[in-house]
Amino acid sequence: GSRAMGQDGTAPAKSGVSDGSRHLNTWQVDALPPAYVAQLVAGALREDLETFAAPGSGGPDAAPAPTSPSELLDQDLSAQLIPPEQSIWGRVVAREPMVLCGRAFVEEAFRQAAPGSVLEWRFADGDWVAKGGNSKEEDNAHFPNDPDRAHPIIFTVRGTARRLVTAERTALNFLQMLSGVASRAREYAAKLEGTAAMVLDTRKTIPGLRLAQKYAVRCGGGGNHRLGLHDAFLIKENHLAAFNGCIVSAVAAAKKVKPDALVEVEVESLEELRKAIGAGVDVAMLDNFTPEMMREGVRVAAAAAAADEADGAAKGTKRKRLALEASGDVSLETIRGVAETGVDFVSVGALTKSVRAQDLSMR
Repeated sequence: GSRAMGQDGTAPAKSGVSDGSRHLNTWQVDALPPAYVAQLVAGALREDLETFAAPGSGGPDAAPAPTSPSELLDQDLSAQLIPPEQSIWGRVVAREPMVLCGRAFVEEAFRQAAPGSVLEWRFADGDWVAKGGNSKEEDNAHFPNDPDRAHPIIFTVRGTARRLVTAERTALNFLQMLSGVASRAREYAAKLEGTAAMVLDTRKTIPGLRLAQKYAVRCGGGGNHRLGLHDAFLIKENHLAAFNGCIVSAVAAAKKVKPDALVEVEVESLEELRKAIGAGVDVAMLDNFTPEMMREGVRVAAAAAAADEADGAAKGTKRKRLALEASGDVSLETIRGVAETGVDFVSVGALTKSVRAQDLSMR
């Protein structure tokens, strides 16, 4: 498919920073491991095809033995009404503008539940799907009198009818949800166009789907914060309590635990920010700072960086510049003002925790 285009015909900004700009972390989830995708899809299909009930509901009170979805396909009762030899063409359309995300999950759902089916994509992950039909001549033959012809086709699929209807909901569940995350990320990223800031996701994700949602944020133009608790330090108030509130001691302890890990400290005042800078943290999270406090924090960090640069030049050393992350109650209406204070990153939990699925339809 064509690259992302906005509703006005222009390409929506993927982020407020150019390609190659530094991220909070050196890694970003720009691809998903095939085994991870296969595992999630298999679990989703089993939810549809295996018998399982909660204790006390009259059904089995323990999970059945693990079974591959291919062994359960005939458990789709409604699909058994369709003649097993019947083949069909289907297509999925978008009923609203969106950023597409989730192709790998769709392909895997049809691979597991409808082996032998053939998909043709009209768009790639990260593409902007605008309003308006995009039917080809052959579509008119396969889908005559199509009531959704005014909407863009995301992909077509052909195969055994019985198997396609079994795969349909699992495929669309992933595609709708991840496209919703990517579209939301694009909205926030577009607000930062022309600034030096990047919008980041958080760990506030749907359980079991963190990697997928972080990939969707990247497709929408946002950046990834830490993946989990294992790859970076984020020292907050509860952690500092173990050090009687001493930021310097907490940071020193973190660097002993894992010297090469990124160290971020949450600060709630300019005084704490100065202490974090003195402790040598990589990132300071400005928690619920007012815009005025953020601007002052940027000045404090810039002054410290200038002093470090001068000191490093005299000693022949170079120290990594401190990054500032704004966090706390950021919305689409306020993120532009936050970015204009000069912070490097703005983290937004709503990217992944408040998901609205995109409106897709398969016929």
